[in-house]
Amino acid sequence: MDGSNCEVAGDFFCDTPADPKLNFADDVNESCAYTGGRIDAHGDAYNPATDLIMPYARHNCRTRFSSEQLNSVNYWANQSIRTCFSHMYVLENITLSSDQFITQDVIALRNVKVVSNSKVILKPCAIVEISGDSEISLGSTLDIE
Repeated sequence: MDGSNCEVAGDFFCDTPADPKLNFADDVNESCAYTGGRIDAHGDAYNPATDLIMPYARHNCRTRFSSEQLNSVNYWANQSIRTCFSHMYVLENITLSSDQFITQDVIALRNVKVVSNSKVILKPCAIVEISGDSEISLGSTLDIE
């Protein structure tokens, strides 16, 4: 409860109070108040934050991340984006005049022209960046299948 082991125990975030592994509805009432009454190994009573998204409080109670949790979410989201974009399939300064099916997950179309009634079909759920002077001429298509 005193936070002295927050970096090696619990959720590893030091800005969240100790949580006795809440039992959803048994430990948190409908007003989102902790009613469990448990104590830690030192005899200190738990007072968990039932409004944090990560504990097992009632769903309607979970409304926020702590600052450290939010920083962690942002860090890992940015790491994922960097990983995606480091594996980006880039088409740049090119004219596509025949049908194409691009199967990569992350695609950059930079200064790409799709002409001659060509179809460019991208993988479902692909992340696509279209930039520069890219254009699709009349009769041509750019589709995500």
